[in-house]
Order: sequence, then structure tokens, then C-alpha cells
Amino acid sequence: MRTNLDQLLMATLRLVEQIETAETEELVGHVELRDSVIDQLRQAKVINDEEKQIIICIQKYDEIIISRMKLLMDEAALGLSKLGNSRIQKQIYEKAYASESYFIDYKE
Repeated sequence: MRTNLDQLLMATLRLVEQIETAETEELVGHVELRDSVIDQLRQAKVINDEEKQIIICIQKYDEIIISRMKLLMDEAALGLSKLGNSRIQKQIYEKAYASESYFIDYKE
């Protein structure tokens, strides 16, 4: 169990070092690793003091990681909003003109 916690700690430290450039895929991978370690901890049911200290150390970085996740989520929401707005504008523009209409220009 200790080696899994150590791996999670090292992965967390690497992620935090490059948090400003971390992409969604890296964050998802980290969450999956964390979930697997948590599942293993639940199965072990007994955690010694050394492992508790590692867990506390990992938790110190939660807010940094979560703030990056929220930033990426907000960027994605903004992009989807822009995409939705452009689709609506396109639909409105296309509906404004009937394809069967004619334009007649009378010269005076």
C-alpha cells in the first residue's frame, strides 16, 4: 500500500509543478490514479500513521488541482456557449431567407 501512496504523492507533486500547463487528459489520469489508490485503501481497512501523513500531504494540493479543473471547465463552457450562439445565429440567418423567393430589380 505504501508504494501506491508514494506513487500518488509523486504524481501529485509532478502535476502541481506543471499545473499551469496541465491539460484535461492529465487531470483525468490523475483522478483515475487517485481513485484506484483510494479503492485500495478502502480494501486494506487499516492505515498506519506513516500512510496517514502521506495522505495529508497529498490533500494539501487538492485546492490547487481543483482550481485548475474549474478553470478548464469554465473555458470549455465558454467555448460551448460560443458554439451554441454561432449555431443559433446561423439558423436565424438561414431562416430569414426563403430559397424560393425572387429578387427583381427595376431600373428607373
